[in-house]
Amino acid sequence: VLDGMPDAVAVVDAGSTILWNNERLRSLANKGNIVGESFFAALGGPAIVGGDTSPFQSALKHSQAATSLLRTKEGKHDQLHAVPMPDLKDGAPHLVVTVRDVSLETAQQQKLAAIQTAGRELAGLRPEDVYHMTVLERKELLKKNILQYTQDLLKFDVVEIRLLDPRTGELHPLLEHGMDAAAASRILHAKRDDNGVTGF
Repeated sequence: VLDGMPDAVAVVDAGSTILWNNERLRSLANKGNIVGESFFAALGGPAIVGGDTSPFQSALKHSQAATSLLRTKEGKHDQLHAVPMPDLKDGAPHLVVTVRDVSLETAQQQKLAAIQTAGRELAGLRPEDVYHMTVLERKELLKKNILQYTQDLLKFDVVEIRLLDPRTGELHPLLEHGMDAAAASRILHAKRDDNGVTGF
């Protein structure tokens, strides 16, 4: 059962030496037999970039689970979860360690954090800078920053932003990039039917 799990599993001692591991951990380590090796060395020395900085020591010291976020040299992110095992007959402390790939979730969180930062930077123009700019210059600066962040953070090749006229419901073009002229010039309304559903 443990060999068939999608998560990597190991039993380690207090010195982080691997006593047992499943097939998934061996494939992560990209080695054959890793019993007897130091846990982190077997995985190629990933960096601890979040959570508990010493998960094994913390789990043993506090007798409770400890979690860390690891970053591999290839840039992947794994979540490590260490749980103390019940005392064995010899009384030596052991830990059950699981490792799960969280690269996708971590990338999404980083993207959201970057978007929030970009939003603060977009709104963070100094009043004295804005004061000396014309309305057209302000719009152009805003459009330039929005386009830059949208391409850099979201990796979008096609971007369109329109402003809603609350009186008519029409969506007026503000910014477009990567669209053909016909698509960019179409008249859109924020309505539940017809072509307005695109804007809605």
